[in-house]
Amino acid sequence: MPVPDFFSKGRTVSGEPTDNDAEAEIARLEKRHARERAARQEAEAIAERSTRELYDQQRRLVLLQGMVVAANEATHIEDAMATAVRRICAFSGWPVGHLCLCAENGDVIPTAVWHFNDAARFEEFRRVTEQMVFPRGVGLPGRVASSGKPAWITDLGHDRNFPRAKLVKNLNLKSGIGFPLLVGNDVVGVLEFFTDVQQEPDEDLLEVMAHVGTQLGRVIERQRSNEALERSEKYFRRLTENALDLITVLNADGTIRYQSPSIQIVMGYSPEHYVCRQVADYIHPDDVGAFTQALNLARQRAGSTRLLTFRFRHRDGSWRTLEGIGNNLLADPVVAGIVFNCRDISERKRLEEQFLQSQKMHAIGQLAGGVAHDFNNILTAVTVCSDMMLQQLEPSDALHMHAEEIRKAANRATALTRQLLAFSRKQVLQPRVLDLNTIVADMERMLRRLLGENVRFVTVLPPDLGRVKADPGQIEQVILNLVVNARDAVLPPVRDPQLVIETANVTFDRTHVGLGDEVPPGDYVMLAISDNGAGIPQDIRAHMFEPFFTTKERGRGTGLGLATCHGIVKQSGGRISVYTEEGRGTKFKVYLPRVTDAAEVLRPPHQPAVLPRGSETVLLVEDEPSLRNLGMDVLRELGYRVIPAANGTHALDIVEHDTAQQIQLVVTDVVMPEMGGLELVEELRKQAPQAKILYTSGYTEETIVLGAGIAFMQKPYTVATLANKVREVLDG
Repeated sequence: MPVPDFFSKGRTVSGEPTDNDAEAEIARLEKRHARERAARQEAEAIAERSTRELYDQQRRLVLLQGMVVAANEATHIEDAMATAVRRICAFSGWPVGHLCLCAENGDVIPTAVWHFNDAARFEEFRRVTEQMVFPRGVGLPGRVASSGKPAWITDLGHDRNFPRAKLVKNLNLKSGIGFPLLVGNDVVGVLEFFTDVQQEPDEDLLEVMAHVGTQLGRVIERQRSNEALERSEKYFRRLTENALDLITVLNADGTIRYQSPSIQIVMGYSPEHYVCRQVADYIHPDDVGAFTQALNLARQRAGSTRLLTFRFRHRDGSWRTLEGIGNNLLADPVVAGIVFNCRDISERKRLEEQFLQSQKMHAIGQLAGGVAHDFNNILTAVTVCSDMMLQQLEPSDALHMHAEEIRKAANRATALTRQLLAFSRKQVLQPRVLDLNTIVADMERMLRRLLGENVRFVTVLPPDLGRVKADPGQIEQVILNLVVNARDAVLPPVRDPQLVIETANVTFDRTHVGLGDEVPPGDYVMLAISDNGAGIPQDIRAHMFEPFFTTKERGRGTGLGLATCHGIVKQSGGRISVYTEEGRGTKFKVYLPRVTDAAEVLRPPHQPAVLPRGSETVLLVEDEPSLRNLGMDVLRELGYRVIPAANGTHALDIVEHDTAQQIQLVVTDVVMPEMGGLELVEELRKQAPQAKILYTSGYTEETIVLGAGIAFMQKPYTVATLANKVREVLDG
């Protein structure tokens, strides 16, 4: 019979558990409890790790978020970096943080951006660091800049490539880390941190720092871009504000949207005055059509317009000449307008006009001089012949009256040719040291008769006036011409007509500019002639000194008066300026260089009633055959022995074959073909030193100034002038 089952399970027959059963159950329960406890501990460990990881991740996120906020809110790199250094030190627990920036040459330069947990303790470390420069590869910053990767120094005191090792030992700093601030692959800065606990490299920290470095690199990149843009904007703004060029932005309809500040310097108005106004409102009416046409063309196509020249109204009402070019940038979203870049060329135009005027004056002067030369030779023949006829004819003879008329006509023509020569500056001058007060005083009676009783004539002549050196006859002609001009200006309907002649000493320490020629710095004597007439209109002023230009009625003027004055003054080394206002009169100012020599006493030449005679030998050198023959006839009639020569070379040949000692006087023209009078006299001084010299001329290629004691006779001359001058030179 089989054994019952409960016996096999360790139970008694009665069914009660045995001790073995209890122990087994207890063991099973203990194992189960152990497993549950292990599982619970493992779960707690996992939870703790997860919590710690979440906390660390949150701290990293907070750090990175702080970097972003600092980067966005900071107005300067230093502000963003100071926040970053402070937050990183708080994140890592390291007591010292510092920023270095990379220079263009690769060196790493310490900045003043630090974080310390104890500033007083690390003051020496800060001061020494900021005085250093780290070349690439040198020190912690240089090592990072060279490699572009983080560098961790576990033991600062024993690192051979750490120049501040002695300092950190004294401060008990153990470890350091440097990581790069990157823009792409370029290192733009280095952040370095130090701790007083020796630490091995922490990969998690390095990973966080890599993200921070990239973020802060972008801060530097953005800040540097902003700074470059700001510098560029300041640069171009200052260029625009200080340049004399005018930059104008127009809307498509010609309305001014922007005007550069330079407009105030050039045109007198502030830039704001022009905004929202039509540009055509300021352009000269004669130039509006061309400008509008150019503006229309500019609207139709992109790119630059042709070069434009137009007149623009100044605040004072005058017109300034502008030259510029437009550029259609209507399609440009930034500009969205037509940009005109212009400059004031008024001064250049004035100089160009002066140059053209000078060229025209030179050409007219050449022509006038040539005409005067031919006329003077002709007039000399006419004058001498009429004089000889008058000497031979009885006053009752009908031909005597005709000869007188010929003589008068020759005199009028002579005055005209002398004006031409003065204008063209092709005269022979005999300058003397003059007192202009004496010249004016000697002319005063004649000038009062010229002006008439209706014109109030005033002279202001200070007694301490300086001296000038000029040809007295030429200065008298200047005064006479200017007075005649002023007289005509104050003729009725001017009430209480007045003319004033005044002199003064003046000194210019810088170039003085009037409406005439510029006066260089120096000491001058001024001669001013002013009237209270109607003034000179603007459109006439530019032509005042042109020959043959006159506003007088036909028959009342030749148009050579002011041109003659201009030529004489320039030939005398002076300048002439004009000050005039319509309705307020005109003032001509002549400036002649002041000299310190004493004035010479001027005596009128003695004119004997009977023509003087002589028997000396005269060498007459004249290239014009008719004048040579007439001169021979006159001199032989007066008793002289005359030897004629056609030019200087011919005269020297004659002297070589003649007895040079017999020649007492040489009468020679200045300008002749082959050899002129001046060259001839130089040679004659060697062969006939005893001979006296008398120059004659009606024209010279350029100004000839004869010194004191040199005899000169201007063509055309009369028989009496020739006779008296020859005798004067021989007896002198």
